[in-house]
Amino acid sequence: MAMRSKSMSRVFSYILLGFLFLGLAGFGAINLGGSVQSIGSVGDTDISVDRYARALQNELRATEAQFGTQLSLQQAQAFGITDRVLSRVVVETALDSEAARIALSVDDAAVAKDLNDIQAFKSPDGTFSRENYRFALKNAGYTEAEFEENVRTESARTILQAAIIAGNTTSSTAVDTMMAYLTETRNLTLTTLTAADVPTAIPAPTQDELTAYYTDNIATYTQPERKQITYAILTPDMMLDDVELSDEALRAAYEARADEFNQPERRLVERLVFLDADQAAAKLAEITNGTTTFDALVADRGLTLADVDLGDVDATDLGAAGDGVFAAQMDAVVGPFDTDLGPALFRVNGILSADAVSFEDARDQLFDELATETARRTIDAKSTEIDDALAAGATLEDLEKEFGMRVDVILYHDGAEDDVMGYPNFRNIASAVQDGDFPTIEMLNDGGIFALRLDAVIPPAPMPMDEIADQLTQDWTSAQTLAALQTYADQVIANSETAGTPVILTDLKRNDVGQLATAAVLDAAFKLELGASRALTKDDSVVIVRV
Repeated sequence: MAMRSKSMSRVFSYILLGFLFLGLAGFGAINLGGSVQSIGSVGDTDISVDRYARALQNELRATEAQFGTQLSLQQAQAFGITDRVLSRVVVETALDSEAARIALSVDDAAVAKDLNDIQAFKSPDGTFSRENYRFALKNAGYTEAEFEENVRTESARTILQAAIIAGNTTSSTAVDTMMAYLTETRNLTLTTLTAADVPTAIPAPTQDELTAYYTDNIATYTQPERKQITYAILTPDMMLDDVELSDEALRAAYEARADEFNQPERRLVERLVFLDADQAAAKLAEITNGTTTFDALVADRGLTLADVDLGDVDATDLGAAGDGVFAAQMDAVVGPFDTDLGPALFRVNGILSADAVSFEDARDQLFDELATETARRTIDAKSTEIDDALAAGATLEDLEKEFGMRVDVILYHDGAEDDVMGYPNFRNIASAVQDGDFPTIEMLNDGGIFALRLDAVIPPAPMPMDEIADQLTQDWTSAQTLAALQTYADQVIANSETAGTPVILTDLKRNDVGQLATAAVLDAAFKLELGASRALTKDDSVVIVRV
C-alpha cells in the first residue's frame, strides 16, 4: 500500500502539470504541433509526445523550485535533465509494455480506491468530492476516462515493480556472510607516540643535511607557474565613508520594514476541520480524557501531520480562532473554533515570542545596508564611464586617479592567498587572462567592479633556500622526528615494551570511525591477528595498534 500511495503521488503530479502544459511549447523542449505523436516505443507500446512533455515539465518545475531560477533548454540539457527524464519514461514504458503483454491490470474498485486516496480530490471533511475531481481534470486537460486509465496503468506498473523486486532474493549464505563481516568487532589498545617520546633528541641540521633534504624534496619547494597581474578595484566597502544618509531616509527605511523589526507573537499551529461543531467537541473531549490523541484523529482521516500543518501564524491569520489559539499553552489542543472550512480543533506546537526592535537599535544596521546599496548604485552608474575610459586608452593606473579605484599587484596561481582571491569572478578572469588581452570592467558579487592586466607569466621555479631557511629547518626536523618515532615504535613492538599512555577501545566495527579509531587504524586492526601490533604514522605522530 505504501508503494501504491507513492505511485499515486506521481500520478497526481501529472494533474498539476496540466496547468503548465501549454508553457512547454514556450519552453521549446518539444514540438507539440505537427504530425509527430511519438518519440519512440518499447515493444508495442509507444512513448507519446504528451507523456514525455508532462514528465519533462514536472522535472523542470521541481528543479526550478529547488534552485529558485527558471532554466533554459540549454541548461536543462547541461544538467542532464532531458536525458534523465527520457530514461525514466523509457523504463516506465517498458514496465507498461510488459504489464500489457501478461495482461496485468487492476479492477475498477482498485482504481476508485486510488482516486479516493488523492488529497486534492477530497472535500474539507476528508471525503471524496466529485466536483473537485471534475474541476481538477478539466483544468489539467484530462477526460475522466483518460485519467482513470492512467491510474490503472500506474497501479499495474507498481504491482509489476513489486513482483520484480520480490523476485530478486539473496541466498541465506550470502546474507550470513555479509552480516558476519559487518558485525565483526575488535578490541584495540592504541598508544600514540609524539615528539616528546623520542628517546634521543634530534640535533640541529647541518647545511649539507638541509641541502640534501631540499634537493630530495625539490617539488615541495617549487613555486607553480604564476601570473603577475595588475588590477584596479572599486567595492562598496571602499565608498562607505563617503556616503551620507539623513535621519529621514533611515526612518523611512525603518517604517518600510516595520513588519521585519516589529514582529507580533507567532505560533506553530495544526488545524483539523470537522463537519460540525458537535463532532469536533466530542473529539476534543476524547483527547481531554485520554481515549485518543490529535495524531490519531489525523491518521483516522487518512491525513498526515503535514496536511494539517498551518506553519507559523499570528493571531490575525486565524480569524475568529486567533484569541483562543493564542491563549492556549504549548502542546494544547483547543477548539472547536469556526473557520472558513468549518469548525476545527487546533494544536499549538510552538510559541514564537513577539520581537520589537526600536529605530535607535536598528539605526546602525539600516545605515550599513542603505549605505552599501547607495555605494552599489554609484558604482553601477560609474561602471560604463570607466569602461569607456579603458576603451579610449586609459590605463589601470589612470583609473585610480580619475575614479578612486585601488590599484594593486598580485602573483596569481591556484593557491594564491589575497583578499581579492575571495571573489569567484576575479579568480575566473585572472585564470583566463592571456598576454595581449585588454582590461575591461568586470563585476564582483558584492556589487563592486574590477579590471585587470597581465604583466608577465613567471614559469615554475624552486624557491631560494635562503628565503625558506626556517621552513626548511622545521620540515627537516619534523621528518627526522617522525622517522625516529617509527624506529622507536618498531622497537617497542619487537621487544613487547611499554611506551606512552595506552588507550583501550572495545567492540569496534569496521565503520566505527572516530577521532582515535581512524579509518587507517580500523583497516589495520581488521587485518591483524589476535595479539599482533602495527605502527602507523598519523600527521606528526606514530600510533601503535594492538589487537
